[in-house]
Parts: sequence; structure tokens; C-alpha cells
Amino acid sequence: MKKRYLAAIAAVILTACSSAPAGNDQQVTDASVTESTETSMVVETWAEPEETDAPDEHLAEAQNGAVTDSVQKAPAPINGIELSYYAIEVEIGDSFMPYVTMYPETASSSDKGEIWESEDTDIATVDEKGTITGVSPGYTTVTVRSEKNPDVFAAVSVRVYDGDDYYGYDSEYDDDTARRIELTYNSIDMDVGDTDMPYVTMHPSYADDVREIWSSSDESVATVDEKGNITAVAPGYAVITVKAAARPEVFTTVTVHVNGDLFLNQSSAAMTEHDDASSGEVTEATSAPSEEPSDYVNITKSDRPGAVQEIRLTFYSADMEIGDTVMPIVTMLPEDAYDMSEIWTSSDENVATVDSKGNITAVGIGECVITVQSESDPDVEANVAVKVSQSGSEPTYIDGIMIVNKSYPLPSDYNPGVDPEAQAAVDELITAAAGEGLNIFVSSGFRSYERQKTIYDQYVERSSKEEADTYSARPGYSEHQTGLCFDLNSIDDSFADTKEYAWLKDHAHEYGFIIRFPEGKEDITGYQFESWHIRYLGVETATKVYESGLCLEEYLGVDSKYED
Repeated sequence: MKKRYLAAIAAVILTACSSAPAGNDQQVTDASVTESTETSMVVETWAEPEETDAPDEHLAEAQNGAVTDSVQKAPAPINGIELSYYAIEVEIGDSFMPYVTMYPETASSSDKGEIWESEDTDIATVDEKGTITGVSPGYTTVTVRSEKNPDVFAAVSVRVYDGDDYYGYDSEYDDDTARRIELTYNSIDMDVGDTDMPYVTMHPSYADDVREIWSSSDESVATVDEKGNITAVAPGYAVITVKAAARPEVFTTVTVHVNGDLFLNQSSAAMTEHDDASSGEVTEATSAPSEEPSDYVNITKSDRPGAVQEIRLTFYSADMEIGDTVMPIVTMLPEDAYDMSEIWTSSDENVATVDSKGNITAVGIGECVITVQSESDPDVEANVAVKVSQSGSEPTYIDGIMIVNKSYPLPSDYNPGVDPEAQAAVDELITAAAGEGLNIFVSSGFRSYERQKTIYDQYVERSSKEEADTYSARPGYSEHQTGLCFDLNSIDDSFADTKEYAWLKDHAHEYGFIIRFPEGKEDITGYQFESWHIRYLGVETATKVYESGLCLEEYLGVDSKYED
């Protein structure tokens, strides 16, 4: 199998929203995502074949030596699950929710039901929506399965830590004992017979015992030896676990998907359940799958021996800033194709260019499509949808005030963490409120660009981009990335009816804060009224803004509008 490894790959790690929508009953709080998902060693990711223009009859069509074959798929509506994270770290009491994509994406929403389960609920719990909450220090595995086809699953390795003891020191173990395991990847797609081995890093780096214990949840699907060599045995899913020999409760996992027709390769395809479209009842399959082709068909472009028949990429879309460069890894199939030469083109070189090796460079704001074709058979291709936005090397300051809104973004690599002065001020505010018999607490503070992208994308998926833009900032446009703002108490409209908000509205400026998105200013700020969202400006400036009766945009004389 042809694999080209990236010098740098765009991170898929996604981030939390600027704020949840009004009435949202599910909060996502800070959690640390292990770096294992962002390392330089990249493994090809499984991607479903793209929808094609095959004839309705799905018959083989011979023309100039080309043959198009429709491959019958199993009746199972869901045949793959992909997660935005496969390894996470959460503090006790914090929650995190990985984003789920079920394949084929053409499956109906009724077929995309999820079943979530935590291996150890004393360590971390998970609700029916996939919100993982840290309970006590330790390690566990959280699994999401297809409700219709439980054999299809993905797993998240979860480490829960105490905020006062991130590294997990305790008296039972020597300080030089491994306390965390990091892998170069936590999910992999393989073909039967393939072998791969993730690279292991034990933390701390000075651990004196770095021996490993490897195991597979299903050796009929994938085996692993004592060195971590994973071998694909048969189509299906398995979880490979590596533990620290000196401290077995410390572990992480790799979710393995072995390519192939999972359901038709099971010992009893008759056990696969499917929906009876006419009755709406769930029935049990008692015969071989129907001859009718499913929505997902695999297109073979040529019957010539050794010809390339399919191209797969590690990603099919890329959000970039001007100057960014990314390169998808290309896999041409079959593995023994005689000519794997590539042809790369851009639909608009004013937006993004691509060189002969597949390095995509963002050059201008806009959208375009990057295409890679098989040189031996240009009908075989794959595409990357590229969106390029304006980049900024530094935050924007107006009259000495950092401004971040829909008109003024932050660079994607701007990552200051919580501002110490703002943290001290909010602590003082909380203490003062407590002296008045009020209970004010921080629900959310700093969020990185990546975390903002995760939740914004989730909101777009759940509703629409237009609606999400009214209550959630796009990545790079969130004040949370400045480290100067906080969400307090309940992140919904109910907070506006509390004594805490009434006090906050009148006294926040005394501690250097303003209500950032005040009521009646929605058309100016670009966001709905958020009673819970405060922004630190310093006592002098916050008092001036408060006394002016203006929102920050009015005070500075700026707009808040996305370019698109």
C-alpha cells in the first residue's frame, strides 16, 4: 500500500464553542486532548468511496477498455464510525464530548443512533449523547457503538486527573514510574494482512521502567505482539490496548478498523437486523442480502491488470489561513498497481496552489477544489475541498483594547491561556459576590482555536451555519481564545433571571469586567444576549464602557460582521 508521510498535517482536533445556545442543557468544559493525535507520524485514515455518477442500473459498462463495476454492500445502514478524538484527558468534574461521524453519511438519521458505554464508571461516566465526565483519577475506555449495528464501534481512551495533581503522584509508586502513555496515533484503518506499529512514549521521560503490555479485544480481527506490532486478521473492529508494565492501570488504546465487508464476513449474516421500510418494525434477516445495490457502491475504473482503481486520502477538506501548507497522504489501490504516478491540479490557483507532490498552499481568501488523479488513468481521482480565510499574525488593538469579534479574528496559533490578571480579577469578583450571599462561579474560560472549532462544527451540524453564528463564534473569532473572558454559572437564558446576574450587571465593572453581549445590542455585537459572558478590560476602561451605556463595538466604533 502506498503511503506518503506528511512533514506537517493540519490538526483535526477541534474546539469548544464561544458559548452554548440559549437553553442548551449540555455544557462542554475544559479538557486536555493528548498530543498523540497531533504527531508527525501519520497513518492513513479510512474514507468511504465518494458518490459517483454510475448508471441507475449499476451495470458494467465497457468503453475504451474501462469497466465500471458495482460492488454489492451489506444491508447494514452503518458500516463505520469516526471520532474527532480517540484519546482525551479530563480533570475531575470536567466534561468533554467527542464529535461522531457515522458512515455512510447518506444513511438516514434514524439509522445513526448511538450507544455509549464507559468501561469504568468510577473513573468516567458518559451519557447517551456522548458527554464524558471525569469522576476520579484513573484510566478507562469509553465506547460508542452503532445502535443498529453494535459490531461497528469506536473507542476513546480516557485519562482523568486531579487538577492539583496532574501527573498522578501517589505513595504507592516511585516517582520514576510511568504515569502516562502517548501513541503516535489512536485509530487506524488496515487491510487484511497489513501490519503496523504505533510508536510509544512513556511519561515522564525519565521513567525507569518503560516495559509495555499489549493486548487485543478481538484477536479474530487484529492481533498484537509484545512489541506492539498490530496485524489485521479479518474485517471488523478491535481495540488494541497498551499498558505500563510497572503500573498496569496506566494505559491507552488504538481503535482498529480492518477494511472489508464486515457483515457479509460474519459467521452468520442472518443475525444482522435491518428496518422494514414498509412496516417500520425491526426484523431479523433470514436470507442472503438483497441483490439491489445500496446507496454506497464501490466503483472500479479499469479492468486492465495493474491499473489504479481507487485513490484514498487522509483528509478530504481543509480549512486554511493564507500562507498555510498541508499535504494529504495518498493511497492508490490496488497495492500492486503498476503505475502510481499522480497529477495534482487546483480549480483556482488564486485561492490555493498545489505542487507535483501534493503540497497545498493557501494564497488567497476563498474556496477551491484540489484534485489528484492517477496519471495512468485520469478518470480515477480524489478531491480536497479547500477553504482559505484571512490570517492574522497578531491580535488587533484599538485604543489599547484587544478587540475580537466577527470582524477581527485571532491567529490560529494564538494560545496565551488564561490571562493571570483577568483570573485574579474574576476571583476577587466571586469573593465579593459570596460576601453578598451570592453564588457565582466560572463555567468556562480560555479555549484554544482547535477546541473552538470542534464545538462550532458540532453546532453547525446540529442546526445550521446561519443559526450557529448567532450564538457560537467561528474558530479564530472567539473572545475565549484571548484568555480575557469567562462564562459564569448557567450558560443559558435562565441566568438573566437570577440575583447573581442582577448583581453582576451593576458591579462587574468595579472588578474590571463588562457584560460583553448585552441585551438590545444583538445587531451590533452579532450575537444573542449572553448574560453569563463577561470580558476583562481593567477597572478604568470597564467603568468607562459601563457608564457610557454602549457595547464594546459602539465604544470602539467598530463593526462585528463576517466577510461571508
